[in-house]
Amino acid sequence: TGEFKNVTGQYFNGYSTEAINGEFNSFDSAPAVSSDGTKLAYVRFDGDFQKIFVMDLATGLNQQMTFGRFNDNSPSWSEDGKYLVYTSDKDAGIWNVYVLNLETVSAKQVTNLFGGAFTPKFVPGRTDHIDYIAYQQYDQYGNFIYSNFEAFRLEMRTPVKVHDVG
Repeated sequence: TGEFKNVTGQYFNGYSTEAINGEFNSFDSAPAVSSDGTKLAYVRFDGDFQKIFVMDLATGLNQQMTFGRFNDNSPSWSEDGKYLVYTSDKDAGIWNVYVLNLETVSAKQVTNLFGGAFTPKFVPGRTDHIDYIAYQQYDQYGNFIYSNFEAFRLEMRTPVKVHDVG
């Protein structure tokens, strides 16, 4: 097996570093702290797929939030701590934006973009608006194909799809 890196914390005395989740057998990344500072959402890559976990920072308890044979990434909290917005390649291997309701543990796909959507964040003070970056395959100067990313704001109304994540 290969060597894994991890989300780590360093004690302020500067002498020791340990894995935030207490494990070094996976690659953990993309940490996002809830607005009240009590929870940490992060992505765990186990060598096959990336999944979203939430850790209670007071107890150290980790809970896997997404499951399946696809990748989930870029978690970000709503200000009220009730939702996580993230990207997933669940639908045909194309990255799109999903919103996970942490109370019902159900996910809604809120974009359906051929080129993919990335790095979603809730608009401050809102749980119905999300900012994200999307890949635009062609530019306005003659359909040249190259990396052309644009920022978008999504006002959520009807989800594209609703998924059970358990």
